Amino acid sequence: MLIKIFLALILFCTTAYAQTVSPQTPDLQRGELLYENHCSGCHEDQVHIREKHIANTLGDVNKQVARWSSELRLEWSASDIQDVTHFLYKRYYQKQAKN
Repeated sequence: MLIKIFLALILFCTTAYAQTVSPQTPDLQRGELLYENHCSGCHEDQVHIREKHIANTLGDVNKQVARWSSELRLEWSASDIQDVTHFLYKRYYQKQAKN
């Protein structure tokens, strides 16, 4: 009986741990809303489609989103940064990477 309780406890703990560690699926709509509310005042579409842009990969976009959210003291969570990153990458950069 004690072994069954112990095994159930281990199963519960590993399941709970896996849920906290696994990455979330980005919420593109939330990313778009965050971008529109906090970034689009200074960034127009031309920033993302110009020839000499800083970001080329998903990692580059993530670095820039994290950098500017910090610079502007937006206090975004990692999830917020991920959502905006994936929104921007899908809207602007993924197409350019294929060319």
